[in-house]
Amino acid sequence: MSATLLAAKEFNGFLDGFQARNLASVERAVDRYLSEFQTWLSVMRSRLDMSLPGDLEVAKMLDEIDAPFRSRDGKAIEQTERATKSLTELVITHGALIRSRDPLVQASKGLIRSLIEAAEVSRSDRMIRPVLDLVENYKRTIGG
Repeated sequence: MSATLLAAKEFNGFLDGFQARNLASVERAVDRYLSEFQTWLSVMRSRLDMSLPGDLEVAKMLDEIDAPFRSRDGKAIEQTERATKSLTELVITHGALIRSRDPLVQASKGLIRSLIEAAEVSRSDRMIRPVLDLVENYKRTIGG
């Protein structure tokens, strides 16, 4: 084997190792933001008054948003895609209720920030597109 071929193989091995470490780093960062997202779901749930019918509906929708993470079916991108679409539905359906209470607004902003961070780190269109749709709906129904 020539020295050039040997050097090329070693370089390819280096690149493969670098890419694997980079992917693992991205996955850890995404997992951290998704954990933060789940924390914000709990915060939002704690801000609801279960004696109010609208709040009960929001709580049920929060359970639907959290379901993909509890089932552990699929990859983080698939789970996040489903959760983001469910959160968008919550924003569209109950935007007025969320807007009416500052603690819900703050919790919803935390949810969205964590999804934005996860999508940004992932650089996956499958995560980015639903998050952009969520942000647009949030601005339209709840505000800045």
